[in-house]
Amino acid sequence: MVGSDTNQTACESSHDGETLCTFAGIVPLRTQLPQPTDPAKDKRKAMANDFEARHAAIVEGRASDPERAVYQLRALEEQWAASFLGLSEGEALIAGVRRRVIEGIAEERVLSAIAHLEEALSQQWTLGTWSSGAGEGLASIAEVRRLQVALAWLHGARTDPEGPAHALSLIAQVLEDPNGQGGRYAAMLKELEQKLDGDSDDAA
Repeated sequence: MVGSDTNQTACESSHDGETLCTFAGIVPLRTQLPQPTDPAKDKRKAMANDFEARHAAIVEGRASDPERAVYQLRALEEQWAASFLGLSEGEALIAGVRRRVIEGIAEERVLSAIAHLEEALSQQWTLGTWSSGAGEGLASIAEVRRLQVALAWLHGARTDPEGPAHALSLIAQVLEDPNGQGGRYAAMLKELEQKLDGDSDDAA
């Protein structure tokens, strides 16, 4: 009988990592062996789910307080981009982006970070239209330039031909700021231009 105490189970491992067991030669059982976990991957997945939930909550409440939603989305999108890049908590955006690009980062993550920073930039432009004075306007543009510098480095890390061209366009926008907001980034952007020139020479 199948339920007899005299029945025995024989098992052997298969090529696909599963164990095939035969109970008393009658009932075949396939049991999946536990797979090794990747803590870093699990953490990224949990963070992505959290960002998606927060984004959904903001969008859901946007109708009742649209202005607040813009502020919230602006902050969330930058944080989301930083998570794709694996920036350290509290790490400055531009310095962190530059570090990751120089170290080398998977293009999939670069493109994801670009998408979220572009959205943050869009929200920042919207915030700028609400500025009530020259001081607020300059502060808003300063944030625009900061995001553009980070985006320039990310676009420069793309492998398709449009990446470097987009990076150079952003560099020009920052350095040609009519109020001189781009001056503080001149050295870093020159470094990026030289990197792009070097990458172009290597490709040739």
